[in-house]
Amino acid sequence: MGLDVLDNIKVLHISEPITPTELFARAGKLAIDSGWAREGFIQALTEREARYPTGLHTAGVEVAIPHADPEWTLQPGMVVCIANPPVPFQPMGGLGGEVQARFIFLLTIPSAEAHIDFLQALATVIEDEERLKELEETQDINRLIEYLRQAVEA
Repeated sequence: MGLDVLDNIKVLHISEPITPTELFARAGKLAIDSGWAREGFIQALTEREARYPTGLHTAGVEVAIPHADPEWTLQPGMVVCIANPPVPFQPMGGLGGEVQARFIFLLTIPSAEAHIDFLQALATVIEDEERLKELEETQDINRLIEYLRQAVEA
């Protein structure tokens, strides 16, 4: 199931203005260097984001969930990017204006089924405005992992 993602999490703090493409270069390299994605992953991320934007207007703290197609991934993993200032993303489904993402959850999930399972769990966390605000304030990744573990196991 998608729980394997929680065994491989890296955190990337972004403290200067950058574009999604620059973020993909940094976070994608971290995923590749960690053995979670293959060469070409960064380009695949960029191309997929151009076709299918992943910014979400979530209450309180906006997020993005970029990912590439499963063939670019080797192991389940997630690079959690905490951005201040936020990174501008286009909204998923073209709904609303530009998303100012403070949390970017870059996923590497090799199975389409596990990907859907994990996205459902992640959705329960990012739809909870209080939890997102708490995570933004504390930047406690262990708390995030705990919330995700509860959501996946539910």
